[in-house]
Amino acid sequence: DFMASVAVFRILLFAVVIMFLNALISHIIIAAGKEKDVAKIHFIGAILSITTNLVFIPLYTYIGASATTIFVELVMLVLGYWIVKKTIGYIPSFKIIIKSIIAAIAMNIAIMGLLIVKSFYLGAGTVSVLIYITQLAGYIIAGIIVYMAVLYKIGGIDKDILKNLKLKA
Repeated sequence: DFMASVAVFRILLFAVVIMFLNALISHIIIAAGKEKDVAKIHFIGAILSITTNLVFIPLYTYIGASATTIFVELVMLVLGYWIVKKTIGYIPSFKIIIKSIIAAIAMNIAIMGLLIVKSFYLGAGTVSVLIYITQLAGYIIAGIIVYMAVLYKIGGIDKDILKNLKLKA
């Protein structure tokens, strides 16, 4: 019975990415002091969503609903992009987001590796609160080190900025 939802889920996976970009663009617009423009974009999106859903849901049911979600989110993304370009003159590069995601994945792998090693050697028994806090602090520190090292290695941290920080310190 749930197999029919797989197609919808696959379509909506793309919507999540577009929604993330829309949230980022919306925050840039708000930071530029154009909150009313964000409200206008969402109003247009709501009207477009209602309209397209009224047309496509009777024809294509849940596939139509998920497809109209993608369409509406794309329209909102284009409108947001246009407002940011008009307001501040450029769009920030999304390369740093990809680099941050890569560093976050590496950090996650490192922490999961530490957890696997810990459970293999120490077992899953109960520990005191102090030991738990110490282990948690170790995981956090290891995660930060891995994240920053990977981000630095793949060029997510500008080396010139680091040099300037070293000179000022």
